[in-house]
Amino acid sequence: MLKLGELEIELYPVSIVYSDESRGILARIRNKKGTSWIKINGKELKIAPGLTHYLVKTYDGLITVEGEEGKLEARLDLPKPRIFKIYIVPTVHTDIGYTDLQDRVAEVHRENIRRALKMALKGRSKFVVEVLWQMWQASDLLDGILELNRRGIIGIQALPLNILTKNFRHPKKKKIIFLKFFYFFFFFFFFFKNKLLL
Repeated sequence: MLKLGELEIELYPVSIVYSDESRGILARIRNKKGTSWIKINGKELKIAPGLTHYLVKTYDGLITVEGEEGKLEARLDLPKPRIFKIYIVPTVHTDIGYTDLQDRVAEVHRENIRRALKMALKGRSKFVVEVLWQMWQASDLLDGILELNRRGIIGIQALPLNILTKNFRHPKKKKIIFLKFFYFFFFFFFFFKNKLLL
């Protein structure tokens, strides 16, 4: 902890690595007097009374704090940043049978896809088919959907239904995602294989 007059400053490395390869440092500052101004690594900060948090940058772990009461320096040991592999599964939300009867919801989605096709063909919009269930409801429009998908105008969600909610724990999500992709490939390659241009 650094003390600069009535300021108590705690510094913690965080996992943020910026594009210029600088690292993020969390400055937790407790101010026991009125509003103060300080500089941390050249960044001017207004410190209100009480507890304040700021994110500042450093390249080598050296932190310089300057204020009315003087100047302090500290060096933090920065752990080597961990590299994460992140898998992104885009998802949107479709309530099937929650807001209305399932047959009525299916008709609404069929009509939405018809309208989206018309608007997309006029060059007025882009559209995402939220779940494959919607395509099952509008299978008569499949040729148009696939053509516009190839042209990048209509997106097709790879998941057959929405089931990724906060109620599912991580291991269950992995199992569900695997099953969704299995159903996706089954749906396209067996049910609509004659409609795809492979």
